[in-house]
Amino acid sequence: PSNWNKAYSEFKGEETAFGCASYRLVLKGLKSNCRYAFYIKSTPSSSCAVYVDGKLLASSGTVTDSAEKFRPAYEPIYADFTSSHTGEAELVIQVANFVYRKGGIWLPIYFSEQDALYRYYNTEAGIIVFACSMLLFLCIVCFTIFALNIKKRSPLYLGLFLLSLLLRMGITGFNILPLVFKNIPYGVLFKMEYSVLWIGPPAFFFFLWSMFEWMTKCRRLAYAYGILEAVLGLLTVFLPISIVNKMVLLFEITALIGTVFCIVILITGVFKKEKHIVMYLLSVLVIALALLYEMAYLVLRGAIIYSYIPLAVLILAVIQFFTLAAQETELFSDRVVLIHKLKKLNDAYIRFVPREFLDMLNKRDITDVALGDYVQKDMGILFAQIYVRAGSQDITLEEEYDIFSTFSMVVSLLMPQYGGFVSKFLSRGLIALFPEGTQSAVNCCFEIQDRIDKLNEIRR
Repeated sequence: PSNWNKAYSEFKGEETAFGCASYRLVLKGLKSNCRYAFYIKSTPSSSCAVYVDGKLLASSGTVTDSAEKFRPAYEPIYADFTSSHTGEAELVIQVANFVYRKGGIWLPIYFSEQDALYRYYNTEAGIIVFACSMLLFLCIVCFTIFALNIKKRSPLYLGLFLLSLLLRMGITGFNILPLVFKNIPYGVLFKMEYSVLWIGPPAFFFFLWSMFEWMTKCRRLAYAYGILEAVLGLLTVFLPISIVNKMVLLFEITALIGTVFCIVILITGVFKKEKHIVMYLLSVLVIALALLYEMAYLVLRGAIIYSYIPLAVLILAVIQFFTLAAQETELFSDRVVLIHKLKKLNDAYIRFVPREFLDMLNKRDITDVALGDYVQKDMGILFAQIYVRAGSQDITLEEEYDIFSTFSMVVSLLMPQYGGFVSKFLSRGLIALFPEGTQSAVNCCFEIQDRIDKLNEIRR
């Protein structure tokens, strides 16, 4: 496989991706009357037609030498045929391109007996479908988490990153989207394919940026990079393919810048001993190893039979999702601890601020009370003091405190029975409020006196 951009100039005098051509290959040594098949992962040169022994078996788009009649398409090519008794077959592939930035056949063409190639076709399709399904599921989960808490933006960034990988894999990995949605225009698919370059790196960059608090120091740098990628994205959406084609190099440069930013963040996180930094590094390492493997395989073998990029992307997505889930779990645990602390704090406040005050203000707890909140109400007020007389004997402070505590406990329990509550404790007594009026306070006074007489009798 190769493209004709430079080879074309050898006999036409110019470098161009546009034009049309026919590729011819005579296959010999085939089994007679045996079923064979061929497979191309995606439409080469944006349109093609495949002939075997002069018979059209498969086509994608419209192949023509005229740009006006040309129609591009994104589709996988698969067809089978029966070999002749001579054991030979003539394979002819016509291609045409007037929109894409490179022309020719740059993807491998798989040819084998039908059973073997069909198994390979189904296996690859199954892997891509499974990977895309998992990415779609993780995207939905991330966007749902963000919708439930829009202040927490890390799930949004992770969801956008996974969405860009999903689009790229669903178009170039096996062309799932063109197969499922037949009417998607070629231009839309083309722009979706390269969205990974201006969505993926900035989304992952902002995902890491939202994970580490120390990254707030680089706010201007992050926003500048985000604005740059957003502008490129808008240009990609609204400009025609002919211009977007020429911007691919710019997309790759900005994507490389974002990748460098992410690597710097990860290395800095290692030195700062951030939590889960090992998981982030592991996910990036998985992708890097898959890319290095494919690059080495291309150099040694010339074409990749089985690609591990989809599996690596899926592993990356799962690792990032579980890392995010672990962080959310830690935040939830911290919130639970904080809630318990607030409950203890409220319980402590209740010792000094009666619960009834909060009820009259229609407040649930002390933290809901704002400066200036008030309620005007007529109430009965009861003042009660206790005098400790020990005759000629001296009484210690501990004994006096014990007596006062007993008095306070008895009186405090009586107040709610008459619709009142203790407002505050004084040095030798207390103040109680009765929202129902003074008669309740008077009735409570008689009860208090009876209880004190009984206490005095017990003490004597």
